[in-house]
Amino acid sequence: MKKIFLVIISCFAMISCSSNDENTIEENILMKEKLIGSWKLVGYYDDMDNDPITGTNYHLVENGGITNFQSNGNLDFPAYPSNPIGSYSVAMDSTLTFNFNEDYTWNPNSVYTYKIFLLTDEYLEFYPFPGEGSTGWLERYQKVEQ
Repeated sequence: MKKIFLVIISCFAMISCSSNDENTIEENILMKEKLIGSWKLVGYYDDMDNDPITGTNYHLVENGGITNFQSNGNLDFPAYPSNPIGSYSVAMDSTLTFNFNEDYTWNPNSVYTYKIFLLTDEYLEFYPFPGEGSTGWLERYQKVEQ
C-alpha cells in the first residue's frame, strides 16, 4: 500500500512539474491583449529592497518615452526613426521579452527579459531579470489614450 501511495505521489509531482514548464513557454494571450497600445514611462523605483508603498524610492519621470505594443507582436518607440524596432512576447510566468532587430540604434539584435510586476488597464510595471543582459530598475508606465 505504501508503494502504491509513493507511486501516485511521484506521478502527481512529475505531472505538475511538466505542466509548469509548459506554462512558462506558452504565450500569455490575456496579458498580451492587455499590453496592446501605447504606454508612457512615468516613473521608476531605484531600489527594489525598499517598500514601494512608502514612495521613498520612487522617482517621477517628466516627458517619459512612449512604448507601443502592437497586436501583431511588434514593438516600437515613436522617438526612434526605425519603426518597428523589434518584437515582444509574454510568457505564462509573466516574463516580458523584447527582441530588437538590426535597425535598433542602441543594441541591435539584442534580447531583453523582464518580469511584469503589475499590469492593469491604467498601469504597467516591470523589472529586468538580473544577469540576463537587462539592466535598470522597476519601471512604471501609464496607458496613453489613443
